[in-house]
Amino acid sequence: MILRTIEIENFGLYSGRQVLDLVPRRLSGRDTPVVLFGGRNGAGKTTLLEAVRLALYGRRALGHRVGQSEYETHLRSRMHAGPGGEIAATSSVGLEFDYAEGGVVQRYRVVRRWTAKGTKASETLILEKDGRPVEGVPREEWHHFLQELIPPGVSQFFFFDGEKIAEIAGNEVDDGLADAMRGLLGIELVGRLRTDLGLFMARRNKRENTETAARLEAIVREESELVERIADSQELVAELMSRRAGQARLAANVRQRFTAEGGDAANQRASLEAAQSELKHLDAWSAGDTSNITCYFAVSH
Repeated sequence: MILRTIEIENFGLYSGRQVLDLVPRRLSGRDTPVVLFGGRNGAGKTTLLEAVRLALYGRRALGHRVGQSEYETHLRSRMHAGPGGEIAATSSVGLEFDYAEGGVVQRYRVVRRWTAKGTKASETLILEKDGRPVEGVPREEWHHFLQELIPPGVSQFFFFDGEKIAEIAGNEVDDGLADAMRGLLGIELVGRLRTDLGLFMARRNKRENTETAARLEAIVREESELVERIADSQELVAELMSRRAGQARLAANVRQRFTAEGGDAANQRASLEAAQSELKHLDAWSAGDTSNITCYFAVSH
């Protein structure tokens, strides 16, 4: 995979449409396959890296447990804000790259464009191959196609910043690095191939042992269904947690407005009425009106 360009429009620190050429150049007769961005803190280096990840993986770039609502809120916060605080109505990130398939180099272009909707943003995905929309894959499967084309785990070996290098160099276990290593070594692929081989052998010997083949097929199907259910459940939990946090913020705002508009006084109404009644009794006593006052006398012998 060779990156050719990054397209950024009204995203993060970048105002308007910016296109960066990433095609490697030959220096002193040698290839230079490494692309390096340099600059001071806050210059936009990490934003470029984020743009690459978002273009390829969308919500998956933020992690497995990020819900759709949280993803849209994040996108809205990343839309460029001008000097006067005005926020762009639309923004986008794109990536053009070469990818070899069967010995033939194909050129892909992927663009994710977002339109502001209140505090969130709606996404539109564009995926082209050699200048034409990808037709061999259904549009609703484009997200999965990109993840299979460039697995997120493997990409962590190629797209990283200084903070990531420091994190990898630390003593703590890095789950992302472990996933990347498994993907690079093909360990996950080996596991799937082992299962497929077992299924193939079972089918081949189906005539001799029909019951075993049927059981293995049922187990493989059940495992696949469980994996999908787990992934769906993780996304649902992330979405519910995002909604819960939103409802908690809404409740806090309502409580604050309630207090500001005299809500505390309303809550203390009973105690205030009791205090008012006691004051009326004291006023009556001081005025000599004892009709509503009961006296108790203790007589001792």
